[in-house]
Amino acid sequence: AKLDLRSNALGPEGGKAMADAIRENSSITELNMYYNALGPEGGKAIADAIQDNISITELDLFENALGPEGGSAMADAVRENGTIAKLDLRS
Repeated sequence: AKLDLRSNALGPEGGKAMADAIRENSSITELNMYYNALGPEGGKAIADAIQDNISITELDLFENALGPEGGSAMADAVRENGTIAKLDLRS
């Protein structure tokens, strides 16, 4: 299943809420969170959730201003996860 949340201005708090949902979900395979202003905090929360989620294979975090902290956390998460085949972190 695909979940498209692009351009919803979720912000860091919305990113944290989505992280909780990602952790519990096993049916989403593609998650698009393009342009949601997640920032480093939201990015780190999503990264923590991705470590535990084995169903998501494609993740789009394009234009979320994750910064070095969020990017580093996402890199660690992808290494741990093993199922992410496509990841977009462009800014």
